[in-house]
Amino acid sequence: MTINRYRANSLKSAMEKAIAELGPEAKILQVKKIEGFSGDRPEQVEIIAVVDDENRKDKITRYENRQNTLNMLIKDEFDDKKIDNEEKPTKSYKTLAEALRSYNRSADTTTVKKSDDENSKNPSYVYHSCESKNPLIKDSLIQQKRLIYSENPNITDNTGNIVIEDIDRPRRSIGSKSRISQILHECLTRNQVSGDIAYDILSLLNDEKYESKYEDRSPNVRDYLTDYMQSKIDISGGLDKSGKVVILIGPTGVGKTTTLAKLAAQYHFQKEKNVGLVTIDAYRIAAIDQLRTYAQIMSIPLKVALTPDQLWKCINDYNDMDIVLVDTPGRSHLNRREVKAIEEFLEAAQPADTHLLVSASIKDDDAFAVVDSFAPDYVQKLIFTKLDETASYGLILNVCTKVKKPISYFTIGQNVPDDIKLADIKYLVDLFVTRSRVFK
Repeated sequence: MTINRYRANSLKSAMEKAIAELGPEAKILQVKKIEGFSGDRPEQVEIIAVVDDENRKDKITRYENRQNTLNMLIKDEFDDKKIDNEEKPTKSYKTLAEALRSYNRSADTTTVKKSDDENSKNPSYVYHSCESKNPLIKDSLIQQKRLIYSENPNITDNTGNIVIEDIDRPRRSIGSKSRISQILHECLTRNQVSGDIAYDILSLLNDEKYESKYEDRSPNVRDYLTDYMQSKIDISGGLDKSGKVVILIGPTGVGKTTTLAKLAAQYHFQKEKNVGLVTIDAYRIAAIDQLRTYAQIMSIPLKVALTPDQLWKCINDYNDMDIVLVDTPGRSHLNRREVKAIEEFLEAAQPADTHLLVSASIKDDDAFAVVDSFAPDYVQKLIFTKLDETASYGLILNVCTKVKKPISYFTIGQNVPDDIKLADIKYLVDLFVTRSRVFK
């Protein structure tokens, strides 16, 4: 697979460049505008184009060139005698098998046991033919063997055993690599992964150093996704074990109160911790009543704080608690005044483990704006919510690659306390590669 970037003054010109270099089979991975600088140059268009090398037209030409090279080498070694002071006519070989059989007869090193027609159709015969003492011919034969193996990976010897040691053969066939690249590209597109990140992931297919990590097998789609995500996404493992106060913040409707109730139930019932609840959400209708209902069901104390000073006092009143969970009102990330008011509460509650909730079902641009605007100096971790309300999960990778903040939890439904999971790379990869909705 070949992946390149092309810039031009128009989209048409950029596409013409891509087609001229990669061929008409090229696919456009991303299109974006590049702003000019102070009038020095006009606005440009950049595209990222990808093409499957297996389908490129020059593949057949390269194969024919290798075949002609082999014929010439064999001619130079065995047909160099002259007849009647004239050069001996060069014999043309239609197939590699025929050329090798001719070489075997001339070198008198191998007895051909099978018929010409049968051998010419048997890749095992070609693959196991003799090696030349001439290093030029030997190198060419090895290259031809590798090509044959790429098209026939299960070559067997006379006993029917698959051969794995004759030469330093490729790790996987061209067809296998092409298929992986297609599946990986479809997966990234389906999950709406940004073009730059998709470019980086697909580039791993051409990285020999990366492939060397897998000595006993070829990497698959899950391997590429897992390794990339592990290098870009930090997993926190839940709440900060050294902290006592946990605060959930985020825009309106992201699921803060329900997520708080899930965490309270897990820590109270499953981990047998003493949990205290505090809410400062006196703005939303019935917000306090909703959390009070959860608190009564779980027999957990609840306090209400309307000012930063009251929040500080409520936290101090919970000295005997193992963990204090604080719910906050939803605010628009575009309203700087309201976000500033939340920050005043956060300052009063320090030190605290502050988690920003981001819905996985919103647009990338909105998610970036939420993370950039919503108390960035206080946010330590991210919780991605509403994974059950989307079929694409690229936003999680797009945000974490840019923001560099760890993920603590995923929420996958409304049920308390079941529909929350510790963030996990394997689970995220499963979401990427399956076409069904989120599984719990």
